[in-house]
Amino acid sequence: MKWRGRRIGLALGGGGARGLAHIGVIRMLEQEKIPIDIIVGTSSGALIGGAYASGITPEEMELKIDEYLNSEGYQSSAIRTIEKAHNGEHTSPTQKIQGFLQNKFLLLQAMFKPGILSPEEFQSMVDFFIPDILIQDTLIPFRTVTTDLISGEQIIFSEGPLRETVMIALSLWFR
Repeated sequence: MKWRGRRIGLALGGGGARGLAHIGVIRMLEQEKIPIDIIVGTSSGALIGGAYASGITPEEMELKIDEYLNSEGYQSSAIRTIEKAHNGEHTSPTQKIQGFLQNKFLLLQAMFKPGILSPEEFQSMVDFFIPDILIQDTLIPFRTVTTDLISGEQIIFSEGPLRETVMIALSLWFR
């Protein structure tokens, strides 16, 4: 591909674990030597985009993901509990019953809360992946985008603590 001097903006969307596919897109852009001039992300796209904009390579992100999946924070999270129940990782009848009840409780709880993960679990994940810097200090210009659920208005964050803006884009909670 011949570079023609155009500017490239990378928009990364959400989708939970599917958002991790953004790492592969970034890796391909790097392999093709296509520079990214600005990154905008929402939800899991904000997590990956913020990490990349701050200088974390796709390879480092994959290592961090593996490390996080083996961490105590993830192993005790609501997502891991649901994953265990769906994968049939419980072996004894007691574990199966306990997993079933935990799973149903978490899903019921999600009907009355903004999400399955608690704010503390989100914050733990963000702190694990995102450096403690200002959004305006990223190596590649970066913005997070979210929606104010009350007014329906789009909100774009271009300054402030990177972790906080990613947290807002991930969780849709406003302080």
